[in-house]
Amino acid sequence: SPADFTCEDILAQLEGASTAQRAADISRLQVGPDTKEFLAEHFADMERLQRAAFQSGRRLRIQTTRPHSEGAGFDFELEEEIGRGATSSVWKAQDKRLGTTVALKLFELLDARQTEARQRVLREAQAASRVISNHVVRIRDVGQLEDGTPFIAMELCAEVPSDEAATGLRDIGHNLEVDPPRTLREAVRLIAEAARGISDAHREGVYHRDLKPANILCRPTARRAEIIDFGLAVPELVDQAKTSSSAERTLSVVIQNDLGQRVVLAGTPPYMSPEQCQGLPSAVESGDDRQRLIRADVYG
Repeated sequence: SPADFTCEDILAQLEGASTAQRAADISRLQVGPDTKEFLAEHFADMERLQRAAFQSGRRLRIQTTRPHSEGAGFDFELEEEIGRGATSSVWKAQDKRLGTTVALKLFELLDARQTEARQRVLREAQAASRVISNHVVRIRDVGQLEDGTPFIAMELCAEVPSDEAATGLRDIGHNLEVDPPRTLREAVRLIAEAARGISDAHREGVYHRDLKPANILCRPTARRAEIIDFGLAVPELVDQAKTSSSAERTLSVVIQNDLGQRVVLAGTPPYMSPEQCQGLPSAVESGDDRQRLIRADVYG
């Protein structure tokens, strides 16, 4: 019974929980508001210290399980955080099983209702892993941590500059929003390369739904465009309260169209096609659905 738990038991349980689960557990504790506030601040400080430790060179090992406990577990060693969004973070990590460096995207689940959303993200990532293209970042693995947090392990968009060949140090590529084209000629080439990547994905029946400069990486030395984040504009995983109030944020909600059908209004407003503004199908059920998804990606 709850009365049998000691303070140490409760703290150990909270420490092992995900951020979202911990917040829910604290809210359910039968303690005063001051104690709840103290616990929330304590664990927020702990997470800040952990991030600072990662950035200063210390590493965290995370052992994970495959969905539904199928097959062997995953084994990653986080090295440094290289990106953060409203509901996810991206880490440079070592895949200890394969001995390779990957980009590991970890999703923060907002509440318990997101089980279906989590599975949808993993299905989208598994579909995108079929795409083999010089202009699409390759997905190596998908799964979930032991606490249920979904992750996607991707090829790390990084290269060894010629002047660092002896050290093996790699430069990590940035998206075109951070590192825009340097010349008009390069802009035309990068757009053409992104179009080839989208075309390769469409041949596999994979659609992006949120193509924009922030989702196109550029390799630092070769200056080659590579697309990321296929199908990740999932309503339950886009926390509108955390995203920017500007028009550049990703919008993702489920609406009902004029025919009474549930459709997904997803994308980033400046890059959304007329079809996206009317709502895209959440699944491809007809040739018309496919054409609408293709037009949305081409417009982006």
